[in-house]
Amino acid sequence: MYWRVGQFPELNHLTAEERERILRHLPRSTYFLMVARAFVVTVVVALLTGARLAKVSPALCLTTIAAVSLGGTVVVYQLQIRHFRRVMRRSIAMAFRGERLPFCLGCGYDLRGSNSDACPECGAMTIVPGTLQ
Repeated sequence: MYWRVGQFPELNHLTAEERERILRHLPRSTYFLMVARAFVVTVVVALLTGARLAKVSPALCLTTIAAVSLGGTVVVYQLQIRHFRRVMRRSIAMAFRGERLPFCLGCGYDLRGSNSDACPECGAMTIVPGTLQ
């Protein structure tokens, strides 16, 4: 589970210049916006859920709203990070267009020392971005 873009293993296999080039395009407000979106979505869901429980027990209603808000925020944030990782992988592939990627898109294994057409770690085929139709 990754909490920040800088933790993605794909970035560990890039040179400092390549890593900087990719992260330079990441606005400083990215994490704040991800958490804010996740929080707003889950609070709305929690309030709708809690409103149904308010008739049964006010204490249960507040507990449900708090639990759904907290848990939902974490889940929605993680979904956003996963989506961002897919977008970043595409961006890395575009940056290496015409060259072999220095890591496996399947598992993140460092391929710089390998001459094989398949990743030695997971067996995924190594491709050169831009060569597929």
